[in-house]
Amino acid sequence: MIYLTDSCSVQHPNLEQKIASATRLPFMLDDLPHLLLDIAGISTPWYKPSLSIINENYNSQRRRIIDGYSTTSPIDYDSVYDAYGEWKIGSNNHSYDK
Repeated sequence: MIYLTDSCSVQHPNLEQKIASATRLPFMLDDLPHLLLDIAGISTPWYKPSLSIINENYNSQRRRIIDGYSTTSPIDYDSVYDAYGEWKIGSNNHSYDK
């Protein structure tokens, strides 16, 4: 969730549009620093536009891996999502939609 104040929306209308356009793209918290750097307009050698969800160069096709440092084989998040669907928010039994 990203909150923009009214004054920020007026001063940066393209930012509001970029955020709205990115709402259905896959995203990992690992990429959050790149998003924040992009929003703030901070230039650094560590910033990668392909990891900022609001950047036109964002790579939405990049594989997202769960537990990538495990000694067992890592899990491809997208294959789990495709098999079970979206997580039910507020569910007491933590079941999947499908």
